[in-house]
Amino acid sequence: MNRRIATTLAIVAAAGAITVAVGCGSSSSADVPTAAEMKGTWTFSARGFEAGRPASHTGTITVNTVDGPGFGGYEVWKSATGESGRLPINGVIAPNGDVLITDTYAEITGTVSGGTFSGQYAETGADGSALNVTGTKN
Repeated sequence: MNRRIATTLAIVAAAGAITVAVGCGSSSSADVPTAAEMKGTWTFSARGFEAGRPASHTGTITVNTVDGPGFGGYEVWKSATGESGRLPINGVIAPNGDVLITDTYAEITGTVSGGTFSGQYAETGADGSALNVTGTKN
């Protein structure tokens, strides 16, 4: 019987530790950004690999439309090799605060805190890319 009580206490303690570790009940909704907070122009830089070679890009993302958790706008980018472009973007903010932005070719996932974006850009295909992205709201 003592073994059963000890096992039960160990399971309850482990469940409590897991709950604290994953943050259940420990974050406030005030910490979760809203789509309205995304509205405006963000300056970003990205660095990683594209088509098997080191790559870096700079640019802006302008969010001009917001509806509920979603937002839309466009991105303007320039690579270190001089390539540039403008693409429409769509985005959403999940209830936990995670941000997902898509363009014609790829997606950016990340988080926003205090006017700073931090995330990753992923593109598949022949010139697939994996880049770390940081941005600040202007």
